[in-house]
Amino acid sequence: MEQLLDNIQIIYNRKRKIEELHIVKVLAFDHGGVLDGTMVEPENFDDSKDFNLGEAWGYVRTLNNGKQIIIYLNELVNYGYLVAYHSSNTYTDQIELHEKFISECTRFGIIWPKISCMPAKIDNTTDTTITNRKDLNIENIVYLSEQGDGKTNLRKILENTLGIKDKSKCVIFDDGKSVIDSAYDEGYDVAFISDNPQTDKGIKSTTIIKKLEELIEKEKLNG
Repeated sequence: MEQLLDNIQIIYNRKRKIEELHIVKVLAFDHGGVLDGTMVEPENFDDSKDFNLGEAWGYVRTLNNGKQIIIYLNELVNYGYLVAYHSSNTYTDQIELHEKFISECTRFGIIWPKISCMPAKIDNTTDTTITNRKDLNIENIVYLSEQGDGKTNLRKILENTLGIKDKSKCVIFDDGKSVIDSAYDEGYDVAFISDNPQTDKGIKSTTIIKKLEELIEKEKLNG
């Protein structure tokens, strides 16, 4: 009887392992207020660790700790995570920012991870026949309908394109209170990146670095 129970446990563990191999895990990042950083005075910009995403009016648009963020992202990619954008900006704006990310990664000698899906709004210059940018390591560019319902529609694109089944294994990084609350209600793990202490549903704010560290620690514990 004991041997039978052992065999059942082995079969169960193998089945669980196979199921885990097919779970899609995604890190989906907004741009505005999240990856596109904040404007800081030049003396507060640290070029040994921060990303310079442009300069205007005497300020530097800074992604704080950009170097460490990318190091953590690539570590999570090695744990099987996909990286996607969770932005409703236009194709042109997203590509422009993405190119700045790549430029800063080159400066630090690191690699911006592959983007597995990039939903994007259409503007007057958008060529909607472009469905990927392999030269920039972007797959699955999907254009948002003008009639779409904001980021709920955007997340449906991510789900359908990437085959997301278990939303709790996917993290939405965004600075919008209502966006985070909606994603949480849909079953997603969320990271509220904001100076506001919490959303209307009580989801506390965090930083990109802290959330990525939590995910890495969880992966290490899971072995």
